[in-house]
Amino acid sequence: MRKLFLALILLLLLDGSNAGADIFQWEDEQGVLHFTDNADKIPRKYKMKVKQRESGPVAVPVQKPADVQAPVAQVPLPLAAEMLYGGQPASWWQERFNAVRQTLAEAKSVLAEKQEALQRAHRAYVVSLDTSRIKVDSENEDKVKSYGINTIGAKRKAYRDLQEEIPRLEERVREIEAQLAALQAEADAADLPGDAR
Repeated sequence: MRKLFLALILLLLLDGSNAGADIFQWEDEQGVLHFTDNADKIPRKYKMKVKQRESGPVAVPVQKPADVQAPVAQVPLPLAAEMLYGGQPASWWQERFNAVRQTLAEAKSVLAEKQEALQRAHRAYVVSLDTSRIKVDSENEDKVKSYGINTIGAKRKAYRDLQEEIPRLEERVREIEAQLAALQAEADAADLPGDAR
């Protein structure tokens, strides 16, 4: 395209009808060369960059294929600047909210599972206490007592372990809820819209 444009300009320059007229040349922001013989047609912002040439025979340098430069890749500019809230884009806020909410959901799920396990362990422990009181005939008494004591001890330990673990899990859920509340307050201060949370 550029070569065709330059060839047309060359033909115009070599045409004798414009003999004695000045030719004005400038380059725009995209690197395109423009030519005119009328100074009034030059855009105001390029008037300081204009090169004036006298018309007449012009020697146009011919580029060899090795001298041809590859076109410069242009990086597309965003259509509109992304809005910032508290110095961060909305997508950054959404990622933070999603991460905290996911962590909270996982912690609540683990807590619910442990609370259900505690109820099952409590029932198993109570049942094992009741079965240990059953009278057993004398010949199997030692075996049953040994089994009952071991079973009761294991069920009591499982029950107590869960009793100790659940308060730690409840505290973790409260900490994550506090993080979410702090993030909400930070987003409010940054005027983040509700749909970006």
